[in-house]
Amino acid sequence: MKVKNIETLQDKIDREMFWRREEIIRLNIRANQPSENATVLRAGYLLLYSSWEGFIRSIANLYVVFVFSRDISLHDLRDGFQAVYFQQSLSKVRESPSSAQLQEFMREIHSKELERPTRKLVDTTGKRFINTDSNLNFKRLDRIISVLELPLDFSLKKEWIDRDLLMIRNKIAHGERSNVDVEMFNETVSHVLEMMDLFSEGVMTAAETELYRRDSLA
Repeated sequence: MKVKNIETLQDKIDREMFWRREEIIRLNIRANQPSENATVLRAGYLLLYSSWEGFIRSIANLYVVFVFSRDISLHDLRDGFQAVYFQQSLSKVRESPSSAQLQEFMREIHSKELERPTRKLVDTTGKRFINTDSNLNFKRLDRIISVLELPLDFSLKKEWIDRDLLMIRNKIAHGERSNVDVEMFNETVSHVLEMMDLFSEGVMTAAETELYRRDSLA
C-alpha cells in the first residue's frame, strides 16, 4: 500500500473516521434508550475503547506509509521515522546484544541511510510500523506522538485516558465488576471523538508542513 499524496492521506483518514464515528454515534443512541441496562453499557464501553485504539493505530500507520512513500532518503527523515524503519533490526540486537550483532546493525544503517524507504506495512499484530499493544495508555500514546513528530499534546487528558478510559475498559475486559452509567458513557463518547479529531488534525498538519523532514528542524 502507498499513500502518494496529501489528498490520498486525507481521504483515507476521512474514511477511517467516518465509519468509526458512525458506529460510536449508533452506540451512543442505543446507550441512551430508557430500556438499555448496565450490561449493554459495559459492552458498549469496550467498543468505544476499541474504536479509539483502532483509530490511533490505523491513522498512525497510514501516516508512516505516507512518509515512506515520499521521494526522500532515510537520512533526510527525522530520527523517529528512522527508528520506525529499523525497529525490526533493532529488535534482533536486543534479543542477542553482542558486539557482532550491533556491528551488523550499524552497517545496515550506514548502508541504507541514503536509500528511499522500501519497507511495506504488514497489517498484523506486532508487525506494524506502529503498535499499540492492545493497551493504549497515555505513555504509549505520547510515545507514538513523539516518534511521529506530531504537533500534539494530550497531557491534559493523561488522567482521564489512564484512569477512566483504559482502567475501566481493562476491568470490564478482564471480567471484573465495573459499573458504567449513561452519564459516564456519554462523557466517554465526547472525549473519544474529540481526541480522534485532534489526532487526525495533528497528522494532517504534520503532513502538510512536512514535519517528517530532518530539515524541518531548521
